[in-house]
Amino acid sequence: MIAIRIILLIFLFSTGISFAQKSKENYVSEGILLYSKKDYLNALKSFEIALIMDSTYAEAYFYRGRVKFKKDDIIGEIQDYNMAILCNPNLPSQFFENAKVKADNKDYIGAYEDCAKALELKPNSKDMLLFKSQLLLEKHDYFGCVNSLNSLILLDPKNDQAYLIKAMVEVKLEEFSDAFYNFDKSIELNPLNSDAYLYRALFRDQNNKYVEAIEDYSKYIVMKPDNAQAYHFRAISRLKNNDKQGACEDFRKATEMNYVDSFQYLKDNCQ
Repeated sequence: MIAIRIILLIFLFSTGISFAQKSKENYVSEGILLYSKKDYLNALKSFEIALIMDSTYAEAYFYRGRVKFKKDDIIGEIQDYNMAILCNPNLPSQFFENAKVKADNKDYIGAYEDCAKALELKPNSKDMLLFKSQLLLEKHDYFGCVNSLNSLILLDPKNDQAYLIKAMVEVKLEEFSDAFYNFDKSIELNPLNSDAYLYRALFRDQNNKYVEAIEDYSKYIVMKPDNAQAYHFRAISRLKNNDKQGACEDFRKATEMNYVDSFQYLKDNCQ
């Protein structure tokens, strides 16, 4: 380690670069840019300079580990990731929080990248695996989403949200029997999961199971009485089930809550 540092110091001074010119953050940013351009050799130099400046700089260890992975130095990669966590145990959480902020701003690609970084540092995080699955669903990577959910279910077989998202993906993949099973499993694990009732209701309606869909909408509305859309959807199921009176009551309720789509339905069906 001492010899490496001496060599790097010689490199620094021989190229006319001094620490006063750049901060450790500058070197890490430079390294990330070089890494993105697949210039791994110079990226490695930038991260190592940052570590000479601060041997406890967790981000530098983390990104140097990524470079080592690209150079097939698996042992070095693991060592650097371990050092990153040792220097900053909260580093995975920082990447995870960044991912959530980016997702809120609809930067799903950036959110996925930060979530993946967090999972590299903390691969058994249930929250991160669930979030990754949601991002993959948003990206329409359904098979990747299912794989991520299967990993989560192995870690946490009672995670109702995992079964719910898996059911939603299976609807997209037209694996309807599996979707029914996973909707039911999600509600079995958590009877208070309102979203599970709502999505199962939508799925039941699409499969002409109007009575069951109406039951699910009703359970959802008990938990979320201010959701105008739920009244609108229940009204449509009631209309399909030849319950015009019940449908009109729901359309009126939805319009009272200013749900725009219900106004035309009310006009066409409830005069």
